[in-house]
Amino acid sequence: MSSPGEQATVVNRVDVGTAGAVVQAQHIAGGIHLHSPSSGLPAVPKQLPAAPAFFTGREAELAALDRMSASAGMIVLSGPAGVGKTALALTWLHGVRTRYPDGQLFGDLQAYAGDGGVSADHMLGMFLRALGVPARVQPVDIVELAALFRSLTTDRRLLIMLDNVAAANEVVPLLPGPPDALVILTTRQRLPGLVARGAHALDLGLLPEESARELVLDVLGGHGISATPADVEPLVHACGGLPLALRLALAQLACRRWSGAGEVARLLAHGRSLDVFQADELSVRTALNLSYQRLSPSAARAFRLVGEYPGADFACAVAARAIATDHEEAGKELQALVDLHLVEELDVDRYRMHDLIRQYAREKAAAADGVDTTDAATLRMGEWYLAAALIADRAVMPTRRRLDDFVGDVPGTPAFSGAETALDWAETHLPHHLAVVRRSAGHALCYRLVDALWGVFLYRKHYAEWLESHEIGLRAAREDQNFLAETLLLNHLGLGLHGLGRLAEARGLFLRALALHREHGDRVGEATALNSIGLVFLAEEQWDDACAYFEQALAAQVELGQRRGEALTRVNLARVDLNIGRTLSARTHLALARSAFESLADRYNTARADMALSTVHIHDGQFDQARWLLTHSLTVLSSLGADKELARAHDVLADLASRVGDHLAATRHRDTAAQHRWRVRSSSGDQARRHEARQPGGHLGFGNTDKVVDLPAQKCGEQPGP
Repeated sequence: MSSPGEQATVVNRVDVGTAGAVVQAQHIAGGIHLHSPSSGLPAVPKQLPAAPAFFTGREAELAALDRMSASAGMIVLSGPAGVGKTALALTWLHGVRTRYPDGQLFGDLQAYAGDGGVSADHMLGMFLRALGVPARVQPVDIVELAALFRSLTTDRRLLIMLDNVAAANEVVPLLPGPPDALVILTTRQRLPGLVARGAHALDLGLLPEESARELVLDVLGGHGISATPADVEPLVHACGGLPLALRLALAQLACRRWSGAGEVARLLAHGRSLDVFQADELSVRTALNLSYQRLSPSAARAFRLVGEYPGADFACAVAARAIATDHEEAGKELQALVDLHLVEELDVDRYRMHDLIRQYAREKAAAADGVDTTDAATLRMGEWYLAAALIADRAVMPTRRRLDDFVGDVPGTPAFSGAETALDWAETHLPHHLAVVRRSAGHALCYRLVDALWGVFLYRKHYAEWLESHEIGLRAAREDQNFLAETLLLNHLGLGLHGLGRLAEARGLFLRALALHREHGDRVGEATALNSIGLVFLAEEQWDDACAYFEQALAAQVELGQRRGEALTRVNLARVDLNIGRTLSARTHLALARSAFESLADRYNTARADMALSTVHIHDGQFDQARWLLTHSLTVLSSLGADKELARAHDVLADLASRVGDHLAATRHRDTAAQHRWRVRSSSGDQARRHEARQPGGHLGFGNTDKVVDLPAQKCGEQPGP
């Protein structure tokens, strides 16, 4: 109130948040006509775009969104470009929108559009207009805009979807008032700042293969293109579970009316993957460009060079080799890639790059870095696997002849507590090793790595990988004119073929190795080749020929002081002796071999010698001694995962149990032997399965003690020297 004599001060103010019509005037003459909705209630926006016409799978993610929405007001849905974040969010939101009667707001922040995206104040303005606040009465300051938005949304059951968010600070002004609204946002980055504010986070992975197959068939059917699951398999595999890639490839099929899904797969095989995945202005390459542009220069370089890795997943130490830095710096760069979903973090220190993202990275590397740089990065990563494989190989077979014993100091390589852990590591990483072998074909790294994997092939019998890797390595060794590498791999490849029953091929390789050893005056290698040729004759049950080659090998090995080679040959001579009834000679050879293996800490071959000795004890009626040796063999062979030798050991135990009248135990051992053979067959291919089927007692082992018969002692046949 004004004091006497003073003019009254007139205050004319209205709060922006007032709903309904407001008239501000000092004097009014005549009638005023207001036209507005009779209810005076705020507007109910319905801005959600349509859900995708074709959507399949993601049942677990949809259920997770249901759970999260019950306990939080905000959900952060993150994942790589093209993985289907928006499609999932819209599908779920349309399913629950009736729970939110006050409406739905949708805003695309376009953070990855390359031009800075939509600002928070602009988005707030659009939201306020949708809620009935005209632009002319909206505040200008973003703080006031955000406060007004919170006021209007408090206690309202609203759905708000924010698409393509890149940073937490973009979101905070767009958060509604408490407590009933729900915000779901999509992003290519992890946003821990929002989780700290109470949001739930859901990382969206690749579409499972079965769901991808179902999606392809649904879309093709909707366009009148008939296809079977087998027809679409190449396309599903090529897209690697990335829905954007599937959608773009399917658009090509639908628009061009190609003959079938296999047409896209054929294009992929010719290096046009990213070109296939585009339609008008939308493409996988464009989506990835937008993420790539957000990387720092060092992270972008890391992305390009890590993309040269040929395997499926990798460790931080491998990435450090690619970008030529230390483990700590590599970890920081990988985290930047993970945050943008250009790399997926599978587990502690395990990372993976999607196939299409890898191809994109290589395109960028070719343009930005050049062949010399990318080749050097690939070689450094391969050298890490070589160093690690050598460490494992030395733990498994410390005394064998190998190409490499030391490759220098390579940081981050594993350490092993024993042969078992080394074998397990080498077997687990065999796909990665094989990828490096394929990528480095023609380089010395190729055959060096193949040789370093000998232990896992010998003990774990991965025949398909055994043959493929050695064939690639042999070609590289010959191109490099590396005699030692060629002969080692000839012998190892021959042993793989021998294990598969491909005896003629094995003999040819062994004879080639023998000729090379003699040409170069390598007597140690010559003795190895003689022993290997004897194995072929042993497999063919040509006892005299086998004995002749074994005896020549043994004489050279004794002369040269090759204790391990001598012990291996003595085991093979014992096998001949047991087959022709010379048990005393067999016992002598096996005792000497066992002693040598023990002194060399060769547990695997000590166990094999024990298994052979047990057959001699069974023949002589010394069942307790046989059982003790077999029990010891089982312990060692089980720890090494040597399924083929375990099958043979259980065959001998079955025979022993039958001889003492324990038929239940005999059946149990035969069943166990069959299980071990099944494991060998599962990694051996069709030829190995046929070969094993022909050898129910364990090929060339000591599983059939009935062969140890009392025959007159006889001399090995006098055969011409090889």
